[in-house]
Amino acid sequence: MRIRWVLRAIILASGVYQTLFGETSIGILTLICLALVVAPSFFSRGHVAFFPIEVELVLFGMIIIQYVIGEARDWYTEVPYYDKFVHATLPGLIAYIGFLIAYSMVATGRLVAGIPVIMVLIILMSLGCGAAEEVAEYASDMILYPRIPGWHHFQGNAQEDPYYDTMNDLVADLIGACVGALLGGWVLGRAARRKSQRLPEMVGELQTMFERPAEAKPSG
Repeated sequence: MRIRWVLRAIILASGVYQTLFGETSIGILTLICLALVVAPSFFSRGHVAFFPIEVELVLFGMIIIQYVIGEARDWYTEVPYYDKFVHATLPGLIAYIGFLIAYSMVATGRLVAGIPVIMVLIILMSLGCGAAEEVAEYASDMILYPRIPGWHHFQGNAQEDPYYDTMNDLVADLIGACVGALLGGWVLGRAARRKSQRLPEMVGELQTMFERPAEAKPSG
């Protein structure tokens, strides 16, 4: 819980500072991501009631890597190939979350599939998320960047032109997705062997986080 609040404070401070004194578009995106994680029920209209703390911490880590360190601290420019690290890390974390959700579905009988099949599906899903990000970056550079003064340019870096940057980003996405799926399997297997008390609790939370809260029945 303490780590959660520290990460919230860091992301909030970075988003506010960037919005007021830095790159406004990055600051706004940072604050939007923070709001989506903190209040998922409001933005999803109840479809996602909450995030288990393990998932929330991973999502906060993704925001910090992408926006706080990469954009606000300008590591994308100052650190060579930092974007490749991000493109390997984010799909890896998505694959990790996907493996947790798939495991909870198998444990409750909602999904019947072997671990190898689940890992392949999660890797493909994570790679798809990376590809969707590349499409969004391309659309932003082609549509918004020429028309909005000061808008952020996403494709390309100091070492690569946009074409090679995009292709190598997808390769990094694939590597990260594979590592994330393997990490998820290792963590869950280790917790199961040690008979962790948190594991069944997390399974229950992952199942209920997608359910709408029950409507209150009228009294009398």
